[in-house]
Amino acid sequence: MAIGPRIPYSLIEVICLKKGQNLGSERESLGIPGTQGSRKNVISYALTSRCSPEKEGKGVLKYLQYNIIDRWFYDVFKREFFFFTVVTPLFKYIFQDLGGVRGRVCWCTSCLDKVRISVRDNDSTQSHITLAGISCRSKVTFLPFILPILLQDQQNNPKGFRMNNQKVGILGGGQLGRMMVEAASRLNLEVIILDAPENAPAKQIEATQSHISGAFNDAAKIRELAGKVDVLTVEIEHVDAQVLADIENEGKVKVHPSASTVKVIQDKFVQKNHLRANGIPVAAYVETPNSNAVLEAGKQFGYPFMLKSKTLAYDGRGNYVVKSEADIKCAMETLSKTPLYAEKWAPFTKELAVMVVRRANGEVRSYPVVETIHKNSVCHLVIAPAQVSGEVLKKAQVIAENAIKTFTGAGIFGVEMFVMKDGEILLNEIAPRPHNSGHYTIEACDTSQYENHMRAILDMPLGSTAMKVPASIMVNILGTSDSMELCYRPCKEALLTDGATIHLYGKKECRAGRKMGHITIVGESMMQVQKRLKPILHAIEPEIERPLTLRPLVGIIMGSDSDLPVMKVGAQILKNFGIPFELSIVSAHRTPMRMVEYAQSAADRGLMAIIAGAGGAAHLPGMVAAMTPLPVIGVPVKGTHLDGVDSLHSIVQMPRGIPVATVAINNSTNAALLAIRILGASIPSVQKQMSEYMKQMEGEVLQKVDKLDNVGWENY
Repeated sequence: MAIGPRIPYSLIEVICLKKGQNLGSERESLGIPGTQGSRKNVISYALTSRCSPEKEGKGVLKYLQYNIIDRWFYDVFKREFFFFTVVTPLFKYIFQDLGGVRGRVCWCTSCLDKVRISVRDNDSTQSHITLAGISCRSKVTFLPFILPILLQDQQNNPKGFRMNNQKVGILGGGQLGRMMVEAASRLNLEVIILDAPENAPAKQIEATQSHISGAFNDAAKIRELAGKVDVLTVEIEHVDAQVLADIENEGKVKVHPSASTVKVIQDKFVQKNHLRANGIPVAAYVETPNSNAVLEAGKQFGYPFMLKSKTLAYDGRGNYVVKSEADIKCAMETLSKTPLYAEKWAPFTKELAVMVVRRANGEVRSYPVVETIHKNSVCHLVIAPAQVSGEVLKKAQVIAENAIKTFTGAGIFGVEMFVMKDGEILLNEIAPRPHNSGHYTIEACDTSQYENHMRAILDMPLGSTAMKVPASIMVNILGTSDSMELCYRPCKEALLTDGATIHLYGKKECRAGRKMGHITIVGESMMQVQKRLKPILHAIEPEIERPLTLRPLVGIIMGSDSDLPVMKVGAQILKNFGIPFELSIVSAHRTPMRMVEYAQSAADRGLMAIIAGAGGAAHLPGMVAAMTPLPVIGVPVKGTHLDGVDSLHSIVQMPRGIPVATVAINNSTNAALLAIRILGASIPSVQKQMSEYMKQMEGEVLQKVDKLDNVGWENY
């Protein structure tokens, strides 16, 4: 950072003009702007054609100076992207490097004709500077203190504007590399691939570079790639980590993630040791160098347990479920090519995953927690967000981020976890690269895992990891045989499905279990996405009805099981509408702590409305409303005495600030319909269902009108 001298100006104004507006007599060309007034203590710019500060006329922005000082106060040749910041009344000029970004303004959106900067000194002399063709986020008004200025060198950058001038080399050219190249191409980043096939998926879509043919774990080929790029990264962890370490130590090429991180993660046993040493929860495990050690593991863990390869294991390869002592011999023969370790069986209820991105400067961000469903040990479905409680989501995200913070280097990491019956979360394994469980981010998140990987390894600002749609499901397209026709059958269904995007990987041969592509479906709710998924799943597995869980959106609670006959009616309404809900007994008087826990956790668990049925004193709706930001609908239940009027009065007589909606006595039907309308305010498809329901009710009444007219009131 360089800071220029302080100048006693009293006012600066930056005006952004839309197309069609005029600056009057101000100069509009990209030359040195003229000034007004007798004094010359104004800011001036020299704008020419190319980028070289040594000779006049050779730089897009040759220098930025004070006329009265006539000095360069910042060497623009060393910085390709900086902010020009002015702070009044004593201005400081601060230039901040943002990682070698070049070209025209790219972070702003709406194009303007020109920007005028007005600078007034203390004796009211005013000067103007006009820059034409500047893009700016603001449409008309004044941009108070920040003017972005970027440099461009067309001669040395034939592709035009690039977000970063560092070349990236990727070890591996499969589908992950392909999607990394897609993300890089949108930013005009240069990428070179190392992989053996000439027609590798990643090479197919990047024809502007001379890629390297060879194995991605070949030391000589890795060095050849390193000689052509500024940054090395991986799309698969099974590379030569020692060569990466040597290249890293030489200091000419950056390696991300770091060689030490790759080395730790590529050995699953070493990875487990690292995680356990850093306090990350993992399943119990033990090294098994021989059959006796495997036998001892069976005695220690019981059966079944997992026998795992330390290295070269992914997508279910290298794992063997040992169900009894009789399986040990077969397991060791099957996994004989690699050293082994045993892991205690984890009877999980769900498998979760989190993509975590770590920037080169140490910044860490995580994507939403997703649920993964596997078929034959290969990822089949990814459900985003995971349909689990908010408490589990938070715990999983914290564990994933803490795990990645223990490693060095930058990039995207896939963290796989188990959720146990008691809610405990165990970390299963980490991938130091883009991951199958993060494919959904391309369509469903503000910034995909692939773009953020590129940003991270180049030390560019990370993009938002938030979902831009409420729900998404990714389904893998796996080969079932050598038939391409059978493999791509679900794609034909996807072409007919709203919200579906097909990604095919360009692989020329199909075989059973091979990942040939994936389909991502997005929608306004998980209910809608699951409905859209059904025909695609049917094309993949026509004889299987795969039940998918939904996180409850409405909670139905009652003070006693005696209220159930009344509340059942509302539950049936929700079921008829396909609204996921939960139903339980929560007594304000007999289980007050349970009531507090339920109310305070309801929003985090994903509920959007609560229906509370209560009789007698009917404190439950009001007490719950006092402890949750969610809308609460009270259902007064008719009791033995007072016919439920006491309950109705109790519910409606809430103090200011604690709103509770209510319905007629015993009318859980209207409570359910009101909850559905609340959901419909944010889920258009639910609102459409409600409109159809209302038309149906109208139709039923009109049928009765017709019948009455036809048969007469006496015969009705």
